[in-house]
Amino acid sequence: SRGRLEKMAVPVAAANARAVWRERLAGIPYVLPAVIVIVGVMSYPFVYSIYLSFQGTPSYTTETHFTGFSNYAVVLHDSVFLNSLVTTVIWTLGCTIVDIVFGMGAALIIDQLRWFRGPIRAALMLPYIVGYVIASYAWLWLYQAEYGLLNEVLTSWGVISQPVSLLSSLTWALPAVMLVNI
Repeated sequence: SRGRLEKMAVPVAAANARAVWRERLAGIPYVLPAVIVIVGVMSYPFVYSIYLSFQGTPSYTTETHFTGFSNYAVVLHDSVFLNSLVTTVIWTLGCTIVDIVFGMGAALIIDQLRWFRGPIRAALMLPYIVGYVIASYAWLWLYQAEYGLLNEVLTSWGVISQPVSLLSSLTWALPAVMLVNI
């Protein structure tokens, strides 16, 4: 009797496993068209950009010709490109590291709070709620050289003697914009 039960249990287990897989795969036909469109829309420009990077286009025509890696050699020896690359790396690493450190720190502090946890969470979500245009104007007002809040406070505290135009300064523009992003 026991052997017969074991023989019956194997097909039932296999049928259950098939049913589980059928259930897991049931949504694929519904998602597959969207995945194909997304992959197509994203991959075509990427592949076409790689193709174009190996082409040369003289200024007097729109026809292209194969140049190999010469475009890469020109770009890698261009000081403007290298400066842009360094700035991009500084931006990416700086913003990412500071975002993670401050985000985790704020989350840990807020998690320990007993009072005002809800309003503080709401205040921290405010940058996501406020539109980018409104936030941009607010930061522009803060950074304004002549009448900006930041320059006014720093001047009144005696930290600086005259207002600094942060957004047009070679030294302060990148940190100022990184602060806005963070």
